[in-house]
Amino acid sequence: MSSKDLATGIKYVNIKLDVIFSILDFYERRGANDQRVMGTLLGTHDAGGVIEVNACFMVPHKETEEEVAVDKLAAHKMFELHKKANSSDTIVGWFATGNAINEHSLLIHEFYTGACVKAPVHVLVETISKINRRIDVKAFVSSPMGVPKQTQGHMFNPVPLNVVQHTADSSAIEIFKQGMIQKEKVAPALSDIDLIRNSCETILTRLDQLIVYVEDVLAGKKKGDSHVGRMLTELIMNLPQIKPEQFKETINRDLKDNLMVLYLSKLIENQISIQDKLLTMALNA
Repeated sequence: MSSKDLATGIKYVNIKLDVIFSILDFYERRGANDQRVMGTLLGTHDAGGVIEVNACFMVPHKETEEEVAVDKLAAHKMFELHKKANSSDTIVGWFATGNAINEHSLLIHEFYTGACVKAPVHVLVETISKINRRIDVKAFVSSPMGVPKQTQGHMFNPVPLNVVQHTADSSAIEIFKQGMIQKEKVAPALSDIDLIRNSCETILTRLDQLIVYVEDVLAGKKKGDSHVGRMLTELIMNLPQIKPEQFKETINRDLKDNLMVLYLSKLIENQISIQDKLLTMALNA
């Protein structure tokens, strides 16, 4: 048994949303005879016991009921290529698709125990849950079990996992949601103005819901939540202490600047297009 498994010290795992998307893409592009996919997780270890998963890549493997074989050479080459662009990332664990940990998971975990500097984490991605039809993501670490100096085994214990979502990820998800209702399942990318409009509409809708909730609590129709109250207090304290007229003037000035940048970028784009057409005409003449 590796000493790294004896004291993992892992408090929780942060995994980027695009890593989840990559794993789902690997699963959709799997071979016709492959039941699941697996691969390497790349990221960093925090001194406080937090694992940051920043990227991943798929590792070819063959799996039958009797045995599992991992292409170690391909995994090593892919990691070397990733290190050239991301020198701070190390191997922090491995992922697999499915809804359960089987006997082959222990063999694969032993391989990554030797490849990781610290105890590896195993992320299990259930592509479509049979219970709620949702994508389920869980993280596990292994710990020894059994009688000391006798036959021992490993037990996978769950650890808290947070999916880190950035603003750009939210915009992409909104485009995906629009594609779901389209007949061709294709949604065009929105312009900056459309993104701003959609964001404003979303904020107004949530503000309306918040006002209804606060009024119901004040009227005694709903029981107040102390956690929500603290969040609202923190939000109000962070608001800029300026007059509404000054705030409106600032917003309009920034909007005019954004419109001017958008106009100039479109003008440059059209000028480059005209220049390319004139150059093509001159070469064909």
